[in-house]
Order: sequence, then structure tokens, then C-alpha cells
Amino acid sequence: MKSGFKNLRAVGYQTDVPYVALSDYCWSFSCPKPGAEVEFLDLTFQVMNSTGTIIQIDADIEQSIDMVANGTADITLVTARQTLDRMKKVDFTTPIGFVYYGYLVREIPEIAVADYIMGLFDYDTLAILISFGIIIGALVYLYTWIFDQRIRTIWDWMIISCSGIIRQFMFKISSPICALVIIGFWLWCCQVIITYYEAKLKSFLLLSHHRGTIFNTLDGVLEAAEHKGWTLVVQERGYTPYLWCNPEQCKRLDRLKSKTMIIGADDDMNLVISQDKHVGFSAVASDLAQSDITYFDFHSKIIFVRDKIMAPEYLAYAVNK
Repeated sequence: MKSGFKNLRAVGYQTDVPYVALSDYCWSFSCPKPGAEVEFLDLTFQVMNSTGTIIQIDADIEQSIDMVANGTADITLVTARQTLDRMKKVDFTTPIGFVYYGYLVREIPEIAVADYIMGLFDYDTLAILISFGIIIGALVYLYTWIFDQRIRTIWDWMIISCSGIIRQFMFKISSPICALVIIGFWLWCCQVIITYYEAKLKSFLLLSHHRGTIFNTLDGVLEAAEHKGWTLVVQERGYTPYLWCNPEQCKRLDRLKSKTMIIGADDDMNLVISQDKHVGFSAVASDLAQSDITYFDFHSKIIFVRDKIMAPEYLAYAVNK
């Protein structure tokens, strides 16, 4: 786009605070506090020695790009992600920022986060450990009986070996070497398993990226929907998880359509997200999501959780080819 153009036509959302804050009463670049990206675009026009007007249509980003592509408009009023499909239709300016993908969810009390994490312990694993504890107890009893050093009943040995699972394996014994080897091996196995789960729990509970939420990846969200009764909330004209899901995740999303709620573009997402076990999908610019977890609406305790795997995408204005 060359300098010196007059009356460049911009089109985009009417309201998308804090980036666009226009209204029916004032819908132009001269409005007081029209929004950060509107002001930036107006300043750009001034630097280019150009002027611009705003087409008074409340158009979403796809509609805006189509209007720029067919010549109805010259530039988008707000920045957009640079996807391959969009690049086939329009050109883009130099990026002025980037956006993070993530999830909108009501803040979860820390005790609920802890309960959820404790629930991650595999009961099958616990059952196997107890089974092995019983077997180890029976073997120790057998060896002490063979070597005529039987000082406890088989029930006592089973209780003692199973108690090693919760690190309560404290007793003195004078047994044959083979029994001591089995006991030592069993203690080592218990120690490895206990250390693993303790480290996992500490990392979940102490790291800041899990305070107030039980997930920070799309896999975590899908797991919550599949097994924990969560509802996925998608807003029309908004972001959907299909924008960043891999093929396997997209298949899981297809299977979760019965647990997906579609709300209108004008509906209040916060009212829906504030319900128990509801999660929405969004993308927030870097200036609003400077940490892994950010308050999206402090009064409603709605937080934005950045996806820790997805890379941010650049934002730029779309212009005519």
C-alpha cells in the first residue's frame, strides 16, 4: 500500500474491546478512544500522508477479508491471523503483534485442582501393587517357614509388604538371605513408584501454570470432556479448537459433538463459562496474555489459560493485493 492514498476504506468489528470500541453514536476514526488497533491504523494513515474512513458494517474477520479481497474495502480495521487461505485472497502488512491460543474457564479453587490431580492416580496400578504386595508377603512367609525362622503369620507378612506402598514399611527382621533380597527388591520398587507420583503431584500443585485450572493443553481439555463431564463451549464468529487441533484431536472433537455447546455471536460467553465444568476456546493478543494464566474477567473469576504447546501466531492488517 503506497502513501498518499485518500479515503482508504476500513472494515471490521464494531466492538471488540480493547481493540475496537465503536458504536452507533460514533463510528469513525475521530471517535474518542475508538480502540487500540483503530488508533494504530489511524496513526499509520497519518504517517503515510493518507486518510481513511470506516465502512459502517459490523463484519467479522472473515467477512472483512472477503470485502478487502473483492475490492469493497481496502484494509481491515483490526489485525488478523495470516493463514494460507487468507494469503491467497489478500496481502498483509508487517505484523504488529501476535496472538496466543487458549481456553476460557472459571477459576477452579486450589483444593479442586488437588482433588483432580489425586484422581489421576491409576487404580489399576494400585491394584497391581497390592497384588504384588500380597505375593511378596506370601513368598517371605514361605522362605521363613522353609528355613524355620517363622516369627510372623502369612497375614502379618502380607500386611507388612502392602504397607510398603504407602511408605510405612518399618520393622526389624532376622530372615534368610533370599527373603531379605525379595524384601529389598520390593522396597526399591515401592520407592521408585512413590517418588514418581510425589514428583508429579508436586509439579502440578506448585507450578503456577496449574493454579486455578486443571488443564493447559487441548489434550487436557478433551480428557476433561471425555471423562470428567466438562462441556465444550464454542461461540459463532469466534475461535474453535478446529483451528489448532491435530488429526487425532479433531477426530476426538467430532466424537464430542454431543458435549459441545454452540452459542450465538452476540451471546455473553462469560455467563456460559461461569457455569460449572464449562470451557470456552479463545485467542488473546500478547499484550493481554503476558503470563500462562490471566484474569479475563476478574469479577466473574473467568481466566484465560494459554495453551502451553501451540506456538503464537502473528497478527497483521489485511490489504488488497
